[in-house]
Amino acid sequence: MPPLPSKPEIPEPPQRSCLSLGLAALFVSFMVLILLFLTLGSFGPVLIVGGGIFLFAAIQYLIWGRLMTRLLKQQSDNDDQSADY
Repeated sequence: MPPLPSKPEIPEPPQRSCLSLGLAALFVSFMVLILLFLTLGSFGPVLIVGGGIFLFAAIQYLIWGRLMTRLLKQQSDNDDQSADY
């Protein structure tokens, strides 16, 4: 009788690292620096305004988005409980 084949080895999942995120951030920083030099500094205010708009939107989402989600969930739970009776 021939020997049974050995169990196949299960490959390990690739480990996540911050290297790719760090390289991407470095690349973006380098490109922004190049744009700042090429436009003689006129790209800086555009970045500041764009960052301010993004920050404002993020704060609004954190305040109102989570609040509205919580309120809608409570309302949905109340509607489910009232429908059971």
